[in-house]
Amino acid sequence: GYRKSVAKAHTDPASTTDVSYHGLEGGVSGRRTLSYSGSTRWTGDAALEFATRDYDSQLPEAVDKYHVGRHDLLIALEVGVRAEVRDLGVRGFVRLENNDATLSALATSTNPSTDSGSYRKMQLGIEATWSLDLLKGGR
Repeated sequence: GYRKSVAKAHTDPASTTDVSYHGLEGGVSGRRTLSYSGSTRWTGDAALEFATRDYDSQLPEAVDKYHVGRHDLLIALEVGVRAEVRDLGVRGFVRLENNDATLSALATSTNPSTDSGSYRKMQLGIEATWSLDLLKGGR
């Protein structure tokens, strides 16, 4: 898909940042039943996502050096395993994200050892779910 975000500080004319951007986003995902063990169903899932951000700051580069001319590329991978028994489910997952930011020449020349936009993140998680039928059709 395509996303455009307008995030200018209209109420504060002295603002020194404009984080408006536009970019593409998309991904692929899949889920597969791994096995049945008694009344427990085991499934696995995986997802690969990407997003680009091209920042649209209209401020002078000297004022907003971290957004003028900035381009980001985010790639994320998530893998999980779920166990389900009747209406209850538990899923464990790991998510890895890498965001690579390309900053303007002014931003990198003033402090070349600092990159305020690039990051790597690893998230481990457990989620629990419960489902309920609100309406049941019957004869």
